[in-house]
Amino acid sequence: MVLTLSSLDFVPSVMIPRSYIASVWRTWRFKPSICLPGMGGLVVFILMTACLGSGQSQQPGLDEAEGKASYYGDKFAGQTTASGERFDPNEMTAAHPRLPFGTKVRVTRLDADRSVVVRINDRGPFVDDRIIDVSEAAAQELGMIEEGIVVVQVEVLERPEGGEEASAGVGRQW
Repeated sequence: MVLTLSSLDFVPSVMIPRSYIASVWRTWRFKPSICLPGMGGLVVFILMTACLGSGQSQQPGLDEAEGKASYYGDKFAGQTTASGERFDPNEMTAAHPRLPFGTKVRVTRLDADRSVVVRINDRGPFVDDRIIDVSEAAAQELGMIEEGIVVVQVEVLERPEGGEEASAGVGRQW
């Protein structure tokens, strides 16, 4: 936002005289000697954070999560997923909020010791207490059609080359 004296017209002259605002504005305009040290620290922080989060973990257990899974099926058949492909409820696919498209994960139902390998091709679920939405075919393999929601463990098996995690909440919401 560019701040000009004309944008300060909302300030009542009774409370703060315009001349004072103008003098403060002239004094605190962008000066490299004042702003760059603070900005430099911010830039260093951003670069360090980016470097720390850019590596893919190679140790087992670090790419695992436990939580609730749900499934979606015929209602969304043929709709375009967040990855751009058409949703097919008969394929072994899933929606995850952040994993890169093309990532293969093993979804294991903890109370029945059943598992399935799915490929991430969509974003979701958009319900706070769930960690993954699987296709109807995967849900059948997991035996979760009756319950609809089950507790699972999700383990990353294979990430695509150059795949980066997305920000939470990216993609369409149903």
